[in-house]
Amino acid sequence: MHYHCEVYLEERPENIFDAVSRIMEPYMISFDEDDDYNPNGFWDWFVIGGRWSGAHTEMLLDQEKLKQFYKICDEKELFWIGPDRPAEIQEAKRKEEFLKLFPDFKGIVPTCRDAYRTEGYPDDIIEVEKVTEHLSCYTLILPDEVLHTEIWDGNEFQETHFDGCVKYALNERDITSGY
Repeated sequence: MHYHCEVYLEERPENIFDAVSRIMEPYMISFDEDDDYNPNGFWDWFVIGGRWSGAHTEMLLDQEKLKQFYKICDEKELFWIGPDRPAEIQEAKRKEEFLKLFPDFKGIVPTCRDAYRTEGYPDDIIEVEKVTEHLSCYTLILPDEVLHTEIWDGNEFQETHFDGCVKYALNERDITSGY
């Protein structure tokens, strides 16, 4: 399974991947028989951005145009990749459709990224001040707590009080600066 996790950073470090790795380390699941079970563990591998690379940029865009873009992509099956639809061609078509709706856009198109790029892209890190109500995640790691939209109790998933909205969680805790 893949889950969207946002990690709060008080400052922008030189090496973002190393900083995030240190924050994430206590929550790693171990599959080594010699290691103890980590009841706080929820990940075994991660990259910065990943499948959600570009989410920070998307939340800043006109949401109606963005919905229109995804509708066009769905209708034209631009996210389908296979022998008849090479990834490079599909990506070029998505970029073309995106730029029709966002002609002044500068930067890497949010849906045209390498989801396995370890260090992510520059806009995968964003200032807290720029976070909008359109950014949601499954897990949010803050300095003194970890919020999940649901947790596994050993038998089934239980809902929590975190609805996934990053902005609301930050506002509730008076976090107004950082990344």
